[in-house]
Amino acid sequence: MIAGQPETLTGIRNRALFSLGYDLLASRSELVGLKTTDIQFTNCGTLKVTIRKSKTDQYGRGRLALGS
Repeated sequence: MIAGQPETLTGIRNRALFSLGYDLLASRSELVGLKTTDIQFTNCGTLKVTIRKSKTDQYGRGRLALGS
């Protein structure tokens, strides 16, 4: 799916969302709910992402996801 995306701004966005969703094991609704303040780059070059709301999170605590 990533290789099939066009070389446009929309295609770049789609590739980034596919990669991020796969890396974080996030659902579509979790990806849509992300804000720029939820994503932090660590010193070692990885991502630290706060997923605030999830369908399976009954108590609304959120979760911390790490990306490569």
